[in-house]
Amino acid sequence: MRLIIVDDHPIFRDGLRRILEDSGHTILAECSDGLEAVDTVRAQRPDLVLMDLHLPRQDGLAAVRALGGRPPIVMLTVSEDAEDMREAIDAGASAYLLKSMDAQELVCTLEMVVGGYRVYPDGPASRDTVAANLSERQRQVLSGLIRGQTLKEIARELRISQCTVRTYQERLLEKFDVGSRAELIYAASGRVRGRLLQS
Repeated sequence: MRLIIVDDHPIFRDGLRRILEDSGHTILAECSDGLEAVDTVRAQRPDLVLMDLHLPRQDGLAAVRALGGRPPIVMLTVSEDAEDMREAIDAGASAYLLKSMDAQELVCTLEMVVGGYRVYPDGPASRDTVAANLSERQRQVLSGLIRGQTLKEIARELRISQCTVRTYQERLLEKFDVGSRAELIYAASGRVRGRLLQS
């Protein structure tokens, strides 16, 4: 991915740049305010923009509206306010993510957005209910998926067949009501990772 980072905190931008570059992605530019962001995005034409909500001169929502939601724009913020999320969606943001999410989850989600998905926080209760109802083996398989293991590696670690692991993965997709491994990791990791890694 070719990205532009828009945030008024240099230390946060530096950390985000390192995470994304370490994952093989390219940072075209960094901006510290909304007006600069609009001009830079139009000139550089990135695949994705990471935009803070609260920015000097012009806030993130105004910048999203000015760009018309193109290219895909991800609001990356500390705000968990439902009204902020609603306004971001209305403005045309493709995703609304919290800065508290971990690096692996962030990169996975950004790749989903570039692939055409729209990602917004859902109610935690539904995901927690699913997580609570997983069997021990489902937790073990899901833990391997979250850690980036292949089906073959999970099968070897659990001493079961690769076909059986694939079946567990299909059941997990159904339980979390998602259509791909990337979506499964995003849906499950933030809710149950701590519990899974202790399995």
